[in-house]
Amino acid sequence: MLVLPWRCSGIKTTVCCDSAIGHVLEQKMVDSVIVDAIKVAGNGDVAGNVGTYPIAALCRHHNIPFYVMAALNTVDVSSPSADAFMTEERSALMVREIGPGRASTQVVHQSASLINPTFDRTPAEMITAIITEEGAATPDVGGKFVDSLREKLQVARAKSAGQ
Repeated sequence: MLVLPWRCSGIKTTVCCDSAIGHVLEQKMVDSVIVDAIKVAGNGDVAGNVGTYPIAALCRHHNIPFYVMAALNTVDVSSPSADAFMTEERSALMVREIGPGRASTQVVHQSASLINPTFDRTPAEMITAIITEEGAATPDVGGKFVDSLREKLQVARAKSAGQ
């Protein structure tokens, strides 16, 4: 685990390898987790880089707040869930081979099927808040973010119209 010597926006920042996250969360070595989002649906589901969902699940299991940072231009309130964003998959060669170009070495047999998704979906109910440039969007009593996200989008539109 690497503890960075500086503070990001006043937040003490700790970075660890993704394979260590279970241990770090189980040992309560962090107070909260903040990840970024690729896309946010109206209900608050988040499409993030693959690996975001298991971190959220572990946070939920260990009662650690899980925050998502998302620029408002990544929010699509017309999408009912992040499932619509989950279509991209990375090249199988990224898993099957290591090394550059012609000097690469095959590490997974050719007959093995490969799955290499680009994104995963984190359900809204696992997210404490979605932090935007207009403040934090929080879920309503039903666990949905759509009203709070719409409010943040309206504030951003009003600011840009006033400039």
